[in-house]
Amino acid sequence: MRAMVFQLPIEEDVVVIDRVLSKGLHLLAHMIYTELDVLHLEESHEYAICSQIAAAIECGIVIPERLMLTLKDRVLLNILHSGRHLPLREATRATQFLTLLERDEEALRALSVLASAVQGAQNRDGGWGFYRTDHSRIPGTSAALQVLARCRTKGLDVDQSVLDRGYAFLTEAYYKDLARDRVLSFKAAQVLSAYLVRVPEIPELLRDIAGSVIRVLHESQSENGSWTFLVRATPRMREDLGSVAVTSINVDALTAVLAREEVLTDEQWATALTMALKGARFLCATQMGDGYWPAQYSDEYIIRTAECVQTLFRVRRLISDA
Repeated sequence: MRAMVFQLPIEEDVVVIDRVLSKGLHLLAHMIYTELDVLHLEESHEYAICSQIAAAIECGIVIPERLMLTLKDRVLLNILHSGRHLPLREATRATQFLTLLERDEEALRALSVLASAVQGAQNRDGGWGFYRTDHSRIPGTSAALQVLARCRTKGLDVDQSVLDRGYAFLTEAYYKDLARDRVLSFKAAQVLSAYLVRVPEIPELLRDIAGSVIRVLHESQSENGSWTFLVRATPRMREDLGSVAVTSINVDALTAVLAREEVLTDEQWATALTMALKGARFLCATQMGDGYWPAQYSDEYIIRTAECVQTLFRVRRLISDA
């Protein structure tokens, strides 16, 4: 990793991130153990736990086999009965969990159902919405492409023409918004995240996308390290309306591209690292006293906390790998 990381004052960041992560990881483990022991989980809640477990395992939390099997049985049952009509958000979360299961034929069969369903939900313009009758959107298209990329890593067949049309829509939609100065920072980050898992990769296009997205994120990040849902905002509005969810999405994209050093110039790399650290500081500062992160609705506290813990873990790993 570039020596630039050692030239930044990150020692204090490491101490703060470690302290926040310690509390967050303890809380995340407690949440998962408590929720998976409840046998009357609602179907929608099960998919939320899927992404929580994916975050926990990435962060090194050991999930008891009994609890993994409990969730696996419920998810498989739901997918095999209604997977072809599963909304994209739930399909994304289920895929995050099922791809963790090694050498599991039942999980592969469920993933095959999801891959087929996602491909079948593609709109005529090549994009995806959040559900089958929804119009194409950048977030939905990015999520669908990442689901299909995960399915491919498990050896499942994915129609290359579906992927090519999806990336064509994503590229056109992004640059159209960019030309109109209407790009939301989290949408730019989602475009980058999708391109980082593209197979086959197109190096020149990936470098162009990465450089453009870094400019968008740099121009829209507030002084306190956050990003907002707004397209245009004064510096004061950016700070007042700084979003934990948007900041987590953007920092995730930055840490992913920072791990691909060949994609960025030295200047882009340094800018991306600075933004990621500023975003991590904002997330650390917004953790509440009980260890959770704030969310708009009460039932989002748990999933938002899992996302923030995972994001900070990735930043900490990036620093450790330097």
